[in-house]
Amino acid sequence: MSDAATYICVASNSVGPDLVPTTTILWVISDLRFTVPLNNRVLVKQDNFQMKCEVTSNPPVTIEWFADGQKLVRQNNHVDWSTTIDKIEGGEFATTSTLYVTNSVVDDTGLYQCFASNIHETAMSAASVFISSVLEFEEVHFITPDKMYVEDGHTGSVSCGAQGSPKPDVSWIGLDGRKYTSTTEESTQGLASTVKLSFPIGPLYLNETGKYTFTCLAKNQHRGIEYSKIREIEVIVGYPAVWVNGTWPVVEATKGESSVLLCQFTGIPTPVVTWKRNGVNLPIVDDNGKANHVIQKDGALLISKAGNSDHTMFTCIGTNGFNSAPKDIEVIVAKGVMSVGEASGLSIGIILLILLIILAMILLYRHQRKRKKVDVAVSNGNGIDSVYANCKAAEILKEEEEAKRLAEEERLKAEQRRKEEEERKKREQEEAERIRREAEEAERLRIEEEERLRKEAEEKARLEAEEKARLEAEEKARREAEEQEKLEAELQAKREAEEAEKLRLEEEERMRKEEEERLRLEAEEKARLEAEEKARLEAEEKARLEAEEAERLRLEEEEKARLEAGKS
Repeated sequence: MSDAATYICVASNSVGPDLVPTTTILWVISDLRFTVPLNNRVLVKQDNFQMKCEVTSNPPVTIEWFADGQKLVRQNNHVDWSTTIDKIEGGEFATTSTLYVTNSVVDDTGLYQCFASNIHETAMSAASVFISSVLEFEEVHFITPDKMYVEDGHTGSVSCGAQGSPKPDVSWIGLDGRKYTSTTEESTQGLASTVKLSFPIGPLYLNETGKYTFTCLAKNQHRGIEYSKIREIEVIVGYPAVWVNGTWPVVEATKGESSVLLCQFTGIPTPVVTWKRNGVNLPIVDDNGKANHVIQKDGALLISKAGNSDHTMFTCIGTNGFNSAPKDIEVIVAKGVMSVGEASGLSIGIILLILLIILAMILLYRHQRKRKKVDVAVSNGNGIDSVYANCKAAEILKEEEEAKRLAEEERLKAEQRRKEEEERKKREQEEAERIRREAEEAERLRIEEEERLRKEAEEKARLEAEEKARLEAEEKARREAEEQEKLEAELQAKREAEEAEKLRLEEEERMRKEEEERLRLEAEEKARLEAEEKARLEAEEKARLEAEEAERLRLEEEEKARLEAGKS
């Protein structure tokens, strides 16, 4: 592109340079391409709309607008357009033309074409514009889920709802009308209509089948083209999620150490376990992409390093298609503090042992002091003092026996508490083991039931797949026929557009030839004038040279005459 410029050629020889240099303009041509093509539009009458067409090329292009093969003309307050040409990087030109249609009417519907052309090539971008008296088309789509759940032994309802404009036609495929009586509900929201079919089903039981499948067809039409969709609705028989085993409602964790919170649910379908901390979903990922809380495959929550923020309420939630069952677990985080189970056994025993040792030391100290006083009194006193000392010694011995009895009672009580604590822990472990066994048995039964249901479902799915394949083949054949009609219509429109393009190109070719002829005549006229000017200048130069030669000869003749006159 940088080589594009005006070049001047000057020729010269020993006589001198050419008095008329030759000028040449070099254009570096780039391909014509649409950087902003047209897009299809669906509008309501009285809407204002724009269509933008942007082309990059070198040399720049001329843009013309057509609708259904007819060249558009400006209409006050209805149809207008603007075109700008900007030079961009690389020496190319960006030509942008924007078509403005104000207060559109239904007759503005059609195929809009943006023709871009220069002296080298022509290109076109086209798009359809549909103007409706109302927004009459919205392709049909389903608004009800494709899975429904019925609890074991209960009844339920199967529904299929679709929305669109015009109003969709909704029907069941392969539904046995003798077994299922369907009811219809219709509603309108804005310009779109909703049709919903429903029928009751049940009661259903797990030992009969695990799931049922019903097929629903919804369709509507627009401008002779039918749009349809098929949905399979699966009815699953099971029971809600129920918590069966896990960590006790309160658990202690040691700060900086790992801890595991257990949580198990049973249900059909198998519940998915999620966790929350203070109502916030876990895991929480930090700035480094790491999580301090990890949910294990069995639903347990691993706390890698317990911190102050974990000193709060955790909630595990078991969810299947029937319900979401929450279970709260309070976590107490303490530095160096043992768990509740350890503290309930070991800590109580240690405390009681320390109290017993202190009490024994106090009694021993008192006994030694009293015995020492008695010994001193016996050795130093008289008979009365000796009797008194003996009485005192008997009293001390009695107190010692009483202290021993009390210490033994305390020991027996501590032993009884220890045994009761061990018995309580044993009962808790047995209860946890019983729950675990029940959960395993429930899981085994669930797996067996799922396997049976799976086999039945596979057989049913095979039959349904064959029916579905047949229906899809019929639907495909219908769509192919519609597509063929659509292609024929598009081909007809294309032929009309090509004919219009051909006429336009012929007109452009005629104008190009006229322009070339005009330029040729102007070039010939310019060449003629330049030749006449050159001839005139050459004649003047020749006359000047001849006059100079005559003057030289005259001067030579005069000089010769003067010399001869001097000799004489």
